[in-house]
Amino acid sequence: MGVKIEDIVKKIGSLPPLPTIAMKLISLLNNPDTKVADLTEIISRDQALTANILKIVNSPFYSLRKEIVSISQAINYLGFMNLKSLLLALNTKKFIQSGDLKDVILWKHSLSTGLFAKYIGEKIKVYNPEELFVTGLLHDIGKTVMRRKISHIYDPIIDEAYSVGKNFEELEKEVLGFTHSDVGMFLVQEWNLGERMKTVIFYHHHPELATEYNQETAVVYLADQLSNFNGFGFYRDFNISYNDAMMNVLGLNEEMIGILNEEYKDKIEEEIGVFL
Repeated sequence: MGVKIEDIVKKIGSLPPLPTIAMKLISLLNNPDTKVADLTEIISRDQALTANILKIVNSPFYSLRKEIVSISQAINYLGFMNLKSLLLALNTKKFIQSGDLKDVILWKHSLSTGLFAKYIGEKIKVYNPEELFVTGLLHDIGKTVMRRKISHIYDPIIDEAYSVGKNFEELEKEVLGFTHSDVGMFLVQEWNLGERMKTVIFYHHHPELATEYNQETAVVYLADQLSNFNGFGFYRDFNISYNDAMMNVLGLNEEMIGILNEEYKDKIEEEIGVFL
């Protein structure tokens, strides 16, 4: 972690804060004394947030037998951890999407990586699948920040990565002196989302370097690879990089990864539509 936040701020400006309502809700969700009524009161003040939560909780993503019609019902069904994941997903969508094609691609890549991470975590029983979903969702948040802050510099990096297939981190290092992983790590730190998420986001391209949270890092690395392989990203004709550290940590081989991909790719493509 050699890059300092001061170096990043000098080039792109201050990092964006998490929206106030999200910060308040996450603080409550992290407090074991919080009651459902406390959360219901705050969420219900925001009509758009209320509508989005009810829309998603009643979608095929959760496969409910009976419709949920109130926020208190939704919270009781989801539980605090799932609600936290959903809140971060909705706020990330709001943060990423401005409507242009690059944002749409970035959102689909982020969301599919989060979903792959969740399902891989469930399948091989690694840590908490809901937190893996959020970590996968936020793994490229540094790219979004740079698109917002220095698009005149960062969009040509995206274009070159797409046109010639060059590695994002190599291009970012050449042009800026730091990478989206550096920016993402500092943003997660600013948002107080914890050491685990900060570490995984920083090392998500290099799981072999992670000395802590190495299983979670390996899951997000693999999820990122599968997302790109299935066309959810800025690369064309992407080939999976079967990182030895990732495979050793997760106990997977190439054949098993292929089976995982076949099991989840269609499900994930369908579920992306729920969040659009």
